[in-house]
Amino acid sequence: MSILTGAYVRARQRIPEEIIHQLVQAVGLETLQGAPNAWKPYHREVKVCDGTTVDMPDTKANRAAFPPHHNGKRDIGFPLARIVAVMSLTTGSIIDYALDAFKGKGTGEVSLLRSILDCIKEHDIFIADCLYCNFF
Repeated sequence: MSILTGAYVRARQRIPEEIIHQLVQAVGLETLQGAPNAWKPYHREVKVCDGTTVDMPDTKANRAAFPPHHNGKRDIGFPLARIVAVMSLTTGSIIDYALDAFKGKGTGEVSLLRSILDCIKEHDIFIADCLYCNFF
């Protein structure tokens, strides 16, 4: 193992974000399909949703993609991103996720969940915190 990670970082920067999203979806789906029914309560998939915000590295590209929040001062602080993920409680894998700038109305956790809602199927058991109480 080397402490020189420059080649790894440069290689990772060449992978498009959409490819990473597709890989997460493919791995999540494959693990669900391979899970035995004995692992599932009532033979139903249990899915959990939660979200968080993360500080992005302070670069010009990130500032363009993830503009500062409207009540923040210009060029102060790090760009913020909001992430919402739907995870399988059966396998522990992420089934799908949504990522967007933390910029106010229309970019909250409920809005991001709506963009990936098709990963939740009709007979699934869905668990989310009280933030989602107004979802339905």
